[in-house]
Amino acid sequence: VQQATQSCVDLANEGCFSEPLTVGTALWGDVSGDGFMSMTDIGMVVNGFKSYPLSRGQAGKWRMMLRENEGVPGSAINFGDIGKSVEAFKAIAYSEVGPTDCP
Repeated sequence: VQQATQSCVDLANEGCFSEPLTVGTALWGDVSGDGFMSMTDIGMVVNGFKSYPLSRGQAGKWRMMLRENEGVPGSAINFGDIGKSVEAFKAIAYSEVGPTDCP
């Protein structure tokens, strides 16, 4: 990722851009953030479904919502999220297309 300032947005001018920054992405289904998919992640989604209070440092509700187009305020974690978590554990590729409408 590189950043350009508002005063210098010439895409052909390397001087307009910051030094490259490497940004990692989360592993599909890794809601605990420990870098690998395990039964712990499935358990966290199940606990989110049960509405157990989150522990300090634990993944938030939005990270546990693994279904397509479900990032809607007021949405709840449901069996669809648990199923997606199990798919991730079984190394089934992410099949959702992501949000189709962005407010």
